[in-house]
Amino acid sequence: MSGDFDVIVRVNSLTATDPQSMAGLMARETLNANSRNAFIKVWPGTAGYRFTSRSTTGGSSVGIGSGAAAYPNVWVRLTRAGSTFTGWRSANGVDWTSVGSVSISLPQTIFVGMAVSAKSTTATTTAQFREFGPGPTAVPPPAPIMASSMTMSAPAAFSSTAIEEEPAGEDLLAGM
Repeated sequence: MSGDFDVIVRVNSLTATDPQSMAGLMARETLNANSRNAFIKVWPGTAGYRFTSRSTTGGSSVGIGSGAAAYPNVWVRLTRAGSTFTGWRSANGVDWTSVGSVSISLPQTIFVGMAVSAKSTTATTTAQFREFGPGPTAVPPPAPIMASSMTMSAPAAFSSTAIEEEPAGEDLLAGM
């Protein structure tokens, strides 16, 4: 992803093998294990939310926790404004509470997406995510500009067809 962003996802469930297993949204510089990153996550049960970051490649992660989690109403949100990353939590995907912010100097283009960790080398953890997409402050794409004019003399007939691809991948067919 490039530039500023605002993304959300609902963590529907987290089947953990360790009390520190986690799932959430992460922004990271590279796909290497020691990459600089910002991570808004949730722990199993009602353990709650945590926002962590690693500002130096190979350095330690630091974080802050806030609020209990009540599955399946567990929403996380990650925003970037310049070098400031903020992790958010919500019980309904509408009302948001900041968990923490950090300033990390990362490149304009970074990896952003859902992340899961078992915190175990011998067992797996499963997370179910729902409703991944842009957050409430995401800038919508500009509206298409369509303008036309014509002069006709009576009698006249006019016919037009427009096809626009909808975000869900379905085509909208309109006739006039």
